[in-house]
Amino acid sequence: MRHTRPAQPAPTTHERPREKESTGGLSATWRYGWRFKPGSLWIGVHWSSANKRLCINLLPCLTMWVVLPGGIAPS
Repeated sequence: MRHTRPAQPAPTTHERPREKESTGGLSATWRYGWRFKPGSLWIGVHWSSANKRLCINLLPCLTMWVVLPGGIAPS
């Protein structure tokens, strides 16, 4: 027997798809963390208004991130 679930409506152009909190999804509070990513060889600051996230690279490959309420944390 096959079990299916109802289809979810497609997001409109002004909506972002919501992700689960356990996978780095939308945050209701300020969050922060560290991330090691070998491909991030730059030093500097980057603000993402779409994700409401500030990323700071003080050392190559090491990123400190801060997510504002309603933003999406890196996965």
